Amino acid sequence: MCVSEPFVIQARSFLSSILLGSAALVACGGDGGGSSASAEKTGGAPQGSTVSCSNGVCRTASAHDGLKDGDESDVDCGGTSTSAPRCAAGKACNTHDDCVDGCGEISKTCVTGKSCWKHLGGDTCGATENASESCCSTAPLTGTAATIDKFYVTAGRMRAMIERLSGDVRSYVHTLPAKDWNPSWDQLVPSSLDEANKILGPSWEGAPNDKNGGWSKYSCQSGEHTGHTYWVPEDADAKYAKNDLDPKALNCVGWHMANAFCHWDGGRLPTPDEVQTAFTNNGRTEYPWGDTAPIGGDDDEKSPKQDPHFNHAWGYSWPTTQSNDLDAAVHVSPPGRFPLGNNDNGVADLAGNLLPYVWDVDTHGKVLETGFVWTFSWESHGLWWHTTTWGVEQNPGEPNGYYAIGLRCVRD
Repeated sequence: MCVSEPFVIQARSFLSSILLGSAALVACGGDGGGSSASAEKTGGAPQGSTVSCSNGVCRTASAHDGLKDGDESDVDCGGTSTSAPRCAAGKACNTHDDCVDGCGEISKTCVTGKSCWKHLGGDTCGATENASESCCSTAPLTGTAATIDKFYVTAGRMRAMIERLSGDVRSYVHTLPAKDWNPSWDQLVPSSLDEANKILGPSWEGAPNDKNGGWSKYSCQSGEHTGHTYWVPEDADAKYAKNDLDPKALNCVGWHMANAFCHWDGGRLPTPDEVQTAFTNNGRTEYPWGDTAPIGGDDDEKSPKQDPHFNHAWGYSWPTTQSNDLDAAVHVSPPGRFPLGNNDNGVADLAGNLLPYVWDVDTHGKVLETGFVWTFSWESHGLWWHTTTWGVEQNPGEPNGYYAIGLRCVRD
């Protein structure tokens, strides 16, 4: 007998549907006298756990038996008791540790992409406001062996990293090689949830790289002509809820946080050449969608009409459509909402929405911290491939974010 006689009588009809050849999954129980089943009959499995029973003897749970046993979250994967590998995307999970990347907060199945386990901002990218494409989708970077994120990183993806690290990004960056992280940048990433909310919030006053000591971000405060998409509870002036903002592309983030995020998520910041490669389809076209110039041309001018290819010139507004909006974050679109502007490989928002941070170096090989390139933006910026350093060359004194700058990652 594998378990006590009363338990077997009750369980036989219930478990008969999961017979696998001569084996069935059963629960380890007592022997009728209150003591646990013998180790010989349960393979040492704790009482109440699910094991394989064959020919009247319970076998030890295994990562190679084609069964979901022990504390596995799916067949031969997840859990810790059988030393099974982590589960691939689509398999059932209970915690992130069950999965290669992460466990979906609603689906309770493993997702592709370490930062896409949260619903809002994790699987809400694509062409419509009820889109359901994974925001961690990637596409080939034509002419290279790398891939590039199809979408800008969302506020929800940054929140997913912060929650998984309990805000302690600083301990994570200490694991990065010197080529990817300079220890002098440590104070520019958080070591706790409170610090994360401060750094990712609307102003980050007193930032160590801000000599002025005041707001270290530009146009990021909640208000009619300013706004940020990462909701923090400390923002008493917030006009929109977290659920409205998490699906949107992340703005008002510092370059150092962007760099840390890309590495944590399995990638890195792109180089200016890689952004241009994606933008021009490896030099084949002038714009992601072809050679047709956008309305208003390449200049930094507000166009009287929204170009259908991309989010430009204040032409997008959600969740409100009022022209007199409560907060400028309303104009930052969730990634992928302008599919006519996708490049040949389906990469979205290469033009418009946000300007991308890049990894670039000067003529002496020094990393250009806060570097970004001009690829149009929702605020009507134009096109210019020169790397500019935010808070240094552009808008000196507020180096930790701007409401028209965001990020996407490249993966080797």
